[in-house]
Formats: sequence, C-alpha cells, structure tokens
Amino acid sequence: MSRVLVSGYGTVREQSLSLYEFCSGKPVKKCWNVEANQPSFLAVDQDVCFSVEETEGSAALVSGRFSEKGYTPMDRIEIEGGLLCHITYSTKHHVLYGACYETGHVIAVQVENGFFRKILHHFILGEEPGKISRAHCCLLGPNEDWLYITNIALDRIYCYRLTEGGEMLPAEIPYTQLPSGIGPRHLAWHPNGNLLLITEYSSEILVFRPDFTNGSLNLLQACSALPDQYKQRSDGSSIAVAQDGWIYAANRGANTIAAFFTDMQGVLHKKWDFPCAGHWPRHIALSKDGQYLFSANQHSGEIAVFGRSADGGLMQVQQIPFAQASFVQDL
Repeated sequence: MSRVLVSGYGTVREQSLSLYEFCSGKPVKKCWNVEANQPSFLAVDQDVCFSVEETEGSAALVSGRFSEKGYTPMDRIEIEGGLLCHITYSTKHHVLYGACYETGHVIAVQVENGFFRKILHHFILGEEPGKISRAHCCLLGPNEDWLYITNIALDRIYCYRLTEGGEMLPAEIPYTQLPSGIGPRHLAWHPNGNLLLITEYSSEILVFRPDFTNGSLNLLQACSALPDQYKQRSDGSSIAVAQDGWIYAANRGANTIAAFFTDMQGVLHKKWDFPCAGHWPRHIALSKDGQYLFSANQHSGEIAVFGRSADGGLMQVQQIPFAQASFVQDL
C-alpha cells in the first residue's frame, strides 16, 4: 500500500492538499484534505509537510504536521518574491531552499522541528541589468553538499557549495551556460551519478557529468522528449528516475510521458511514448518501490496512476480526481 500526498493550484475556497491511500486492485481511499492557498509544490520531512503559496507578487512558505488521520498547520512565513514554485528540504542542514519563477528570487530558510527560523539567503538569481531572472528548480547534490538551481530565463544551471549550516557559497564555476532559449526547468539524479535536466521550451533531456570539486557540469548528451512526428507546441515539465535506471519525462501539450533507458555506456535511448491519460502533465513521480508512476494532470484534473513493467512500459491502473493537480509524492 502507498500513501500518496497530492496538491494543486486550488485557492482557499477549494480543497487543494490531500493524502490518499493507494493499493493495487482496491479503490483509492482519501485520508484527509485541507484548504490551502495555491500549494503547487511540496517537500516532506518525516511527518512534516512544507508547501509553497505560488501567488503573483508574493511568496510564502507553510508547514504542517500530518498523519493518516489528519493535517495540523504549524507555521507560515512571508518572503519578498513572486510565484514561489519549487522547494527542496535538506535533512542534513535543516534548511528549506526555494525558487521564485516570477521574480527570480532564491530563498534559504532554517527550519527547527517544522518551524521556520532564520532566513539564510534571499537574492535574485543571476541578477543582471535589463534581464529577466526566473529561478525554477532547486536540487540537492547526492550528499547534500551542493545545490543546483535552474534559471529558465537566463538558460543557466547555477551551482552552490553548502556549508555545514546550509549556507550557500557560489561554486568556483558558478553556473553552466546552456543554449539560448531552451528553458532549463527540472533536475534529477540518475543512479549512475549523472545529472539530468528537462527543458521547458525545447522539450529535451540533457545529461551532465558533475564535477564536485569546482561545480562544473560536462554536457554528455541531449535528446528530444517528444514523439518523433510531433510538431506542435509542447512544454517539458518534470523527470522521474527509477532505481533500475529508467527515465520518464513529461510533456505538456503533447500530453505524453517519454520513457528512456540507458545502455552500458550511460547513453540514453528513448523507447516509449505513452499518453499521460489526461491533459497537461505538470509533475510526475514514481512510487518508492518503483512499481507505479503517478502523473499530476493539471488541466484535466486528476492523478493518473500507471503500473510499470520490467521493460519500462506503463499501463494505467487507477485515476484519482483532483482539481488543478500539480504535485504528487509517494510517502
């Protein structure tokens, strides 16, 4: 049985943060739901759920303690920024890192037992006169000693070394410049140690080999995540990586989930293109045991649940209605 945390772009008038119990062959059970303001992305530390309020012209972080029985609000902090769209929590440093799409702000906030404490950092990522900055994704390194942040407007991946207390120091190579206009969006690690990136505007998967001495990223490969004959507009959204090495990439517009495998040399090969069973797959995630893939289909309003086969294939086995779904995580 899986416990699945789901959130979306609801307002305070809607139920937009929920916990479900999912078991193959049985109806999905809703454990609880709560009203929240645009909790489009979540991060979890044991029984504490951190959520964003992704609103224009403002940014806020919210924490709450949860179990199968319910959710109890704990804390909330407002920070200058706009459209806070992504967060990640460091269990090593007890720091929550976040990225604001509208204003380009990056934030780092100390956390103690689920409560927000000192703001360690608050700055515009790659601020340059006359240029728009749009921070989008924060990803911790394998040992939580590094932090990588995408800037979708400047086409860069920034790298920071983290101190013992979680403070951010620019790497010797502070950022990797990517081709103009591709829109780096979401990052994930592969079991072979490579860093994977999905781009929003070009809908590609880029593969990098990181250098943990200076923060540089060596580009190894770039390949399309779209079906071969697809020519219309589509925006890449997120990546999910299985422990067996399979990589899944979601495409909003094409409404597909691409499946890649890696050969013995670490080269990616696309094998499948699956319908996402809805419209606008904003976020995808794998179950902890790797048997299922969840797709948060925003515009059609559901979480599509797929069973995984040994050859990377997907077959829909369940559907969870959820208005404006944007995030899903198996606990």
